[in-house]
Amino acid sequence: MSTQYTSSTQPSSRDLVWYGLKRLETTALLHIIGAVLAVIASIALFATLPFYGAASPEIAYKGQAPSVAASLAWLIIAVLFIALTSFIFLMPALSYFTMWKPGEFTESSRLMKLGFLIGSIILLVALLVIAIINAINTPDIIKEYNSREALAKGLIWPIILGLIGSIIFFAGWIGSFLFLNKLKELFNAPVFSKLGIAVLIYGVVFVILKASLLVAYYGYTVAESFIVFALQPVLGLALLMAILGVVAWTLIYTEVLILEKKILSGTLQL
Repeated sequence: MSTQYTSSTQPSSRDLVWYGLKRLETTALLHIIGAVLAVIASIALFATLPFYGAASPEIAYKGQAPSVAASLAWLIIAVLFIALTSFIFLMPALSYFTMWKPGEFTESSRLMKLGFLIGSIILLVALLVIAIINAINTPDIIKEYNSREALAKGLIWPIILGLIGSIIFFAGWIGSFLFLNKLKELFNAPVFSKLGIAVLIYGVVFVILKASLLVAYYGYTVAESFIVFALQPVLGLALLMAILGVVAWTLIYTEVLILEKKILSGTLQL
């Protein structure tokens, strides 16, 4: 049963906007950390690829499995951190603004829930399965195949699942873009529109990077080594992602502080 607010209990427009901005402020700070974690995880995983499978499959598998598992653990932490940050702070911020202006943020909310909930769950399940496969002796499970063939059989479906999760996860970034663009309209703050585009590009790079890592990882582990070298330039996207993520969320944080000061000074009428 939904709660019915009376005029004496319903938060004022000023309060709703203030609560929303404070949570958006925290979101921006945490997403800066999330961007750095994602870059660390990506570089760590890429660092294992040039050597994984370079020797005989059996030697490479035994020697590099712990490193790959550790890198995947970093990637899981990064994805989980970004997803939790979005749910614990970004979604509540959005809910306050929705209470302030019902109907204005419906599409943003729907896309964020789809991307940051469904997409992150699918992606995390895929990464966990990949980590488990690398932590056990796969050839003992699929005895009729050699190490490389066994990995091919074991990894193909979680890799595909991870690619699907990465694409769905992108819906959350589209929702973030729409959210910031709507704030631009409501507060007459053009900076939010530009930052929304930066966040959207950040999301595109995030998806491309994760998808390329999964493809390169599978290709170099179970197929021909030229695949990983062809995708090696994608590592540069990690640096782009770091720059975009840190700069965009830092500027969002700064813009939110400016709006908070305007509310406190009374220059921003709601």
